Amino acid sequence: MIHVFSISLSPRLEYILAFLIKDFFGSDFELYTDLSEFEMLEGPKISYGKRAERSIYIPSQGLLFENGIHPQTIEIDGGPKKEFFKVDGEGFDVLSACFYLLSRYEEYLPSKRDKYGRFSSEDSILGKHDLLDRPLVDEYAIDLKTEIESKFGCQLKERNYTFLPTYDIDIAFAYKGRGIWRTAGGIGRSLIHGDFKSISKRVAAITDVESDPFDTFALLDEINKENDLKPIYFFHVGEYAFLDKNVSVKYEPYRSLIENLSKKYEIALHPSYQSNADIGKLVSEKEKLETITGKQVFKSRQHFLMLELPKTYRLLLKLGIRSDYSMAFPDRPGFRAGTCTPFKFYDLELEEETKLTIYPFQLMDTTFPSYMKVDFNRAVEISKRIIDSVRSVEGTFVSLWHNNSLSNHEEWKGWQSFYEEVVKYAKQEYD
Repeated sequence: MIHVFSISLSPRLEYILAFLIKDFFGSDFELYTDLSEFEMLEGPKISYGKRAERSIYIPSQGLLFENGIHPQTIEIDGGPKKEFFKVDGEGFDVLSACFYLLSRYEEYLPSKRDKYGRFSSEDSILGKHDLLDRPLVDEYAIDLKTEIESKFGCQLKERNYTFLPTYDIDIAFAYKGRGIWRTAGGIGRSLIHGDFKSISKRVAAITDVESDPFDTFALLDEINKENDLKPIYFFHVGEYAFLDKNVSVKYEPYRSLIENLSKKYEIALHPSYQSNADIGKLVSEKEKLETITGKQVFKSRQHFLMLELPKTYRLLLKLGIRSDYSMAFPDRPGFRAGTCTPFKFYDLELEEETKLTIYPFQLMDTTFPSYMKVDFNRAVEISKRIIDSVRSVEGTFVSLWHNNSLSNHEEWKGWQSFYEEVVKYAKQEYD
């Protein structure tokens, strides 16, 4: 039990204490506002906003006692710990810093968005200070944990590094299951560009003379088994549209693929782009996936990583989703929320902790060739550095891969072994 004194109480304070003390430290805590009562207590103690005898003092910057959402003045120091929300002459408000990052406070404020309306890595506080490759929240938490253990001679929970691979199945097949009109359109485009090789491949796949280029599921299965992986497959089952190029679930081989994989692995929802503005479509897609698998679906990841706070997470909660895996930037690997530890979604507009657990991921295959424009070797190098950062705080490394990135087809030619390199490094033993 860790006793905590605070000059005041608030939902924000209780939320961040629950994350740090319960989830990260594996302990319980009790809050006090009576200083004299608090000072009489024995055992590990933290005083917040006012100094107290025999306790670890954390100054209050004020964020945790504010109401509403306001622009914050943030200066990150140049020291190795990269602290912010410092209180003059008193030190660093670690609770406010952690809350700011986990709550995604900055994403509620007016900012430049990309063409899909997504919050930009360039506008994030960590992006601006080139700190997206560091899990600052976890680093802060470990420092506080070490201080508590040292001062009070206690032992808090030890964390263990884990690896969770995840797969987004946006387009299960490159050519199969496209229907007459989409197939004719594809052939027509190839004819216009004189791409007869593509036409040949399309016909071979449709007639089962050759396997479809995107049908890499046997290879994924082999990698899973060889490395004892327990992945989550996120399936897109929405209707076809401009940004939803998936195969229809009416296509029997696609339904069979989902059904068969659900017998071996965990299956989750990958909501269509269209569903962002239509909860009816979201409900329908979840029901489709549950009908195919015969199991309830409680996990989800947004197509195109479409996140609009708090709207997106409120919709998922209404749908009965318990865990979301969308928390990362599409254009940069690393730590969008400054952590590689699962955490609860805090609704800043309602000022309440919700039941939705957010599992941030750190690495996505398409980030490297599509956004960063780096080659294979550079992508492997960056990936290893991110994995090392997760390991340094004994966190959860979550990767996002697509079946088509293992195809060696078109833009993915030469990238097939990228995933195997990442898995090998993520799974290797380390000191």
